[in-house]
Amino acid sequence: MIWEKLSAQINPSLSAGSRLLGPSGPALDSSGNIYCLGYYIDPGLIIAKYNSTGDLQWSKKLITTNTGSYEPQLAVSSGGNCYIVCADPGTASRINLIKVDNSGSLIYQKYLDSADYDEKPFVQLDSGENIWLGFDATGGGYAFTTIKLNTAAAIQTSQKYTDGNINFACGFGLDSSTNYYNSVRWSITGTVYDFILEKFNSSFS
Repeated sequence: MIWEKLSAQINPSLSAGSRLLGPSGPALDSSGNIYCLGYYIDPGLIIAKYNSTGDLQWSKKLITTNTGSYEPQLAVSSGGNCYIVCADPGTASRINLIKVDNSGSLIYQKYLDSADYDEKPFVQLDSGENIWLGFDATGGGYAFTTIKLNTAAAIQTSQKYTDGNINFACGFGLDSSTNYYNSVRWSITGTVYDFILEKFNSSFS
C-alpha cells in the first residue's frame, strides 16, 4: 500500500463512525488528481478532491440532506470538471445532475424528470465532454434508459430499451467511438436471473 486516507478528514464534523451510506469514485483527471463522493445522513452529499499523493485539496457539500443524493455516481473530465448523477428518493421520477468545476464551484444542478421512476443512475463522458446517463426506468415495467446531454445538460437524444422482461441496471460503459454498453440483470420469471451484456452504437441501434 502506498497510502490510505480516512473519509473523516473531508469534513471536521465527520468521525470514523459517521454513517456513510454510499461512497463513489475514485475518478481521476488528466493531472492525476482524485475525486471522490460520499453521502451521509448528515451532512448529505459531499465531493472531495485529492492530489496524486492523497492530500486533500478541497471538499464541498453539494446537498444538505440525503434526499436527492441516493446512489451517487461520478465522472470527471480531463480538465477536472465533475459530473455527479444521483436518484432522488424524495421525489419520484427524477434524476439529479450536478456539475462542479475543478475548484469545486457549482456550475449547475438540474433535475431530469421522467414519466418513469428512475433509479440506479450511471454517468460517463465522451471525448467532447457530452454527458451520457444510463439508469433503470421502472414505471410500467422495468427498462433501461440512456440519455445523451451536452456539457450544459441540454438533452440531445434518449432511448428507453426493454425486451419485455425484467431489467435491472448493473453497469454502463462508453468507448472512444461512443458505442455504449449496458450490463443488466435479466429475468423472464422474476425469480431466476441471468446476466446480459448489451452494446449499442451512438445512434442507439
